[in-house]
Amino acid sequence: MFTDGDGVPDIDDRCPTVKGNIVNKGCPEIAMQDVKKIASIAGKLFFENASAKLKTSSYVQLNELVIILNRYDATNLEIQGHTDSNGSDAYNIKLSQERTESVKQYLLSKGISETRLLALGFGEGKPIANNKTAAGRAKNRRVELKTTY
Repeated sequence: MFTDGDGVPDIDDRCPTVKGNIVNKGCPEIAMQDVKKIASIAGKLFFENASAKLKTSSYVQLNELVIILNRYDATNLEIQGHTDSNGSDAYNIKLSQERTESVKQYLLSKGISETRLLALGFGEGKPIANNKTAAGRAKNRRVELKTTY
């Protein structure tokens, strides 16, 4: 049965009452402005120094993320944490994982289902800038947010 006419059988369709596409398991594309907003939010999540404690300024951003996640309630969110190269590999993996868990816990507290959230800490393993400069290290300390169906 194809209730919404998108060619994805209802049994496999994550959004059986809304027309979507096969790539998104029967769900519609996330609007480009929301994709951009999620990326913007990720760049505005900050933590206390050498800590997994979210800075209070991050709450406004995370509340906006909750609104978007509720709009696309069949999406999943992968929370990826990264650090700079200061500290040992083990410390950085632990810190990046704890930071992603802090974001996850905040989203859970706002009603987002745990089954939709995956928190992954990569430590210093995926730098986007040179760790030899302060500016590079600052860019490498980041959270990335990826939506999937």
